[in-house]
Order: sequence, then structure tokens, then C-alpha cells
Amino acid sequence: MINSITLDRTSLPQAFREWLGASGEAKGVLFFREENGKIVLERVDNVDVAMIARVRANIAKYHSALQRLADS
Repeated sequence: MINSITLDRTSLPQAFREWLGASGEAKGVLFFREENGKIVLERVDNVDVAMIARVRANIAKYHSALQRLADS
């Protein structure tokens, strides 16, 4: 399973590039799939990139405990 993907900006669809550039550079983008199958993308402008790295490390560290909580 691939945990991340790195793409050159030019490989993104034009509409997505325009959305990203609409109000400056987003520091991140969250995306999720709705129950109806549509993909929703949300800009994350005010995020500390170092914090995201710490969150990812903690999710990996506590994955099994988090999974058990989610399943209960």
C-alpha cells in the first residue's frame, strides 16, 4: 500500500491547479470520499507542516490502538 504520492504540479488537471492557486498556496489539501462516492477536497491554509509530520508519526505509532477504538 502506498502511503503518499508526489506529483509535479503540471501533471494535475487544470481545474485543480486553478483551485489550488485561487487564494495563494495551500500548505495542504485534505480529501475524503463521501458516502455517495464523490471525492471532496479541502484546502488547509493555516497548518504547521511540522505538526502534520508529528501527527502522522503518532498515527503510525498508535495505529492498532486507534483501529480498535474505531471498530468498537
